[in-house]
Amino acid sequence: MTVVDGHRQYAMDPRVERDRVGEQQRDVVVNSRKVVVAMPFGGEEAERRRSILNFHRLKYIIENRCRVVPTSPSPAGTRVAYEVAVARTAMDSIPDIALDKIDKADILIALLSERNYTVTYELGFRRARKGMVILISNSKAELPVYEADVAFQSWKEATVLEEIDRIVAAEFPRLNDFNVAIPDALKEAIDAADGTLIDSLQLALQEAENKFVVPPPDPVQKLRSMLSTAIHRFYPNSVVEVRYSERGLIENLPTVVEFDEAFSSLYGYGCMMAAEKDQPLSLPVLLDRISTFSDPDAWAKFMQEQTRLTDVVIKGYSHARATVPMKFNDSHPDPRFAGKSFLPCMTAQVIDGINLDGPHKMYLLVTYIEVDDENGSAS
Repeated sequence: MTVVDGHRQYAMDPRVERDRVGEQQRDVVVNSRKVVVAMPFGGEEAERRRSILNFHRLKYIIENRCRVVPTSPSPAGTRVAYEVAVARTAMDSIPDIALDKIDKADILIALLSERNYTVTYELGFRRARKGMVILISNSKAELPVYEADVAFQSWKEATVLEEIDRIVAAEFPRLNDFNVAIPDALKEAIDAADGTLIDSLQLALQEAENKFVVPPPDPVQKLRSMLSTAIHRFYPNSVVEVRYSERGLIENLPTVVEFDEAFSSLYGYGCMMAAEKDQPLSLPVLLDRISTFSDPDAWAKFMQEQTRLTDVVIKGYSHARATVPMKFNDSHPDPRFAGKSFLPCMTAQVIDGINLDGPHKMYLLVTYIEVDDENGSAS
């Protein structure tokens, strides 16, 4: 069977056709996409019923009959799931809530089965934001001139359209709202005769999925997301940024770029706001702030190990175990830290930059864990 999507022809071997519904039930969902359908709603009762059936035809096909594979690396047997909604608008009016839904959707499907100024406006609104669009029409000749290069799907399928006409003419089922369930008779007609639209929509959705680019997470947020405020075994934590001009050559002093409230108190600030105003929070500045809260001999041992860790971890891009804690005396202004020992531990690192021989950054996630002796065993 050959399916045409407006751009290419895809030859499909009938031997690889499978039961999509059963297959989707076995698959694991990796990505979820929101699809909004812009379409005419009709004014008279019959046209209103037809609009509801047209919407449910698309919703059923996309949510239940299309199997789209994620493009990002993922295990076999995974798929993309779709949630299909209608862009609700009133006659001669396009409320902000509908435009907001159109703007935030992952994909807009515009049903151009008849000329409708509201749908044309919604399509233009979406295209101005460069969002993903799939067009459905009776023929390519009916598409707006500016959309002629966009892949379209043919709406024509005699058996399905005849079933829709039959349901529209009948008194039951009652179709008062778009939230009603799809009639079983329409579902059966789609399963039996709508293979061309199913296949072409699946190909269009797969092409759309291939174009989705997931932005890499911000390195700082990536590290911060590893900690949860609900996990109380983590103590003060911070993210340290190190800039390099080339491999192993530090360009500036390592600086704390994100931290929590407890971290501010650990370093002698009255509150987080006070610490935020005291920028930049370079490690030498911070260590100088708390050196007076420690015994000189204990502090010397701590700094000796910190120098070693800098050579191994920061300059050598490796990991090493810290064993010498910060030993605070009773002069520390916060009773949570006075007279106690805390071991700074690097729990993760992210390299921001592909070429380590050129300028790049390293981000270190550091947590401070209370210990009871110099060997770093947790209390």
